[in-house]
Amino acid sequence: MRRHSPGEAVDDLSGLLNALQILRNAQIKGRGRNPLPIYSDCFLLYIGARPDGVPLQELRDHFGLVQSSTSRTCAALESAGLVHVSQRSEDRRQTFVRLTPRGQRVIDEVLTAFRGKSL
Repeated sequence: MRRHSPGEAVDDLSGLLNALQILRNAQIKGRGRNPLPIYSDCFLLYIGARPDGVPLQELRDHFGLVQSSTSRTCAALESAGLVHVSQRSEDRRQTFVRLTPRGQRVIDEVLTAFRGKSL
């Protein structure tokens, strides 16, 4: 494992903090003073890493949450315009979550900030 100098570590952590702040700001817009739970950031990143979307069940299992918390968080992300939640056409019992164009722009901004490039 490569060791980083203290300056590099500070730069890395600053990039991560900027990326997280972009996520937080995107989620707060339009929600007033009711931000989403902190793990909603993780949901958005997890969904963003899967271009074809992800089953709600997979989110629940991956993050170890109960169905109601997973559904509530996805519904809040949807109301913020970041994801779209729908039933799969081939199996209406399975709920599927994918990024909206706005959600993809947020992920792109996060990646840009994390990689240390100017927006």
